[in-house]
Amino acid sequence: MGEILAVKVQRSQRLRAGLFLSACLMLAACGNDAAQTEGSRLTRDAFRQIAQRLMPNGTRPKPVDPARLAASALQSFDGPLVLAQFETVGLTTVLGEYGRNGRVRTYATPDERTLAFNDGIVVSSRGLGNDLMSSDIGETARIVRSRQSGKSNRKYRFLDGEGIERPLPMSCRILPAGSETLEAGGQRVNVTRVQETCQTAGGGLTITNSYWVTGNGAMLASRQWIGPALGYVTIQVLRP
Repeated sequence: MGEILAVKVQRSQRLRAGLFLSACLMLAACGNDAAQTEGSRLTRDAFRQIAQRLMPNGTRPKPVDPARLAASALQSFDGPLVLAQFETVGLTTVLGEYGRNGRVRTYATPDERTLAFNDGIVVSSRGLGNDLMSSDIGETARIVRSRQSGKSNRKYRFLDGEGIERPLPMSCRILPAGSETLEAGGQRVNVTRVQETCQTAGGGLTITNSYWVTGNGAMLASRQWIGPALGYVTIQVLRP
């Protein structure tokens, strides 16, 4: 038991130390623009391309430099990494893998805000305020990764004003939205954009999630709704 605890503590410390450098580069301008590599420029261009295609009504990300954030994180942390932009709160950050439980992988920021993914689908958040407590995703992940049409029932859960967890059930329709080419990691990758449209009973709330999926089922990018207050998060995989 002591050895297991030590491994977990070591992993947490390594995650915080590695990602702290990336946070420093973004927030305190610790780096030097001249030191950006070709890879970092490609990361920046890929992220902008993703954001431009996925964000609605011609809106654009906050004026940050995701390339420096991504490049420093890739150099300082050797585990899986994602770059995330929370549109409503205006936060762009890197999250590194913190732990796994079956098919669910949890990623954390340097200050330990977390997102948990089930096969690429966000199923919970912590530390962001008005968090997604949990989510049953039904057949969503399987249908999306197969790039097929289908239906799925979802159930989001949020805390109400009294701290009681309340379910939000939705019915979803999943459809391929066409083939595209994505510039990522210095390569042109053929992907299928898969769109998931979900509604509450009676149509009082409608959301649309988008996923960019390769031919082998890998999800390179997505834009997912994670709650009425948090809205959408755009996610780019930096290292699977």
